[in-house]
Amino acid sequence: MSQDLSVLNLVILKKAEKDLPGLTDTEKPRMKGPTRASKIRKLFNLTKDDDVRKYVNTYRRKFTNT
Repeated sequence: MSQDLSVLNLVILKKAEKDLPGLTDTEKPRMKGPTRASKIRKLFNLTKDDDVRKYVNTYRRKFTNT
């Protein structure tokens, strides 16, 4: 580690007893999910008779001009 670093990427492996404000106390939905029908069925435990289109991720990002 040096002072030249501007960004540090970390991965949380274990949740602590207390929540970290803004990091582990909120849930963010995934922006992208599986696109293949078989992978969507596996993720949501669906049968082949269920309609997969109801479970497709439809999150949209909103951009603002600054």
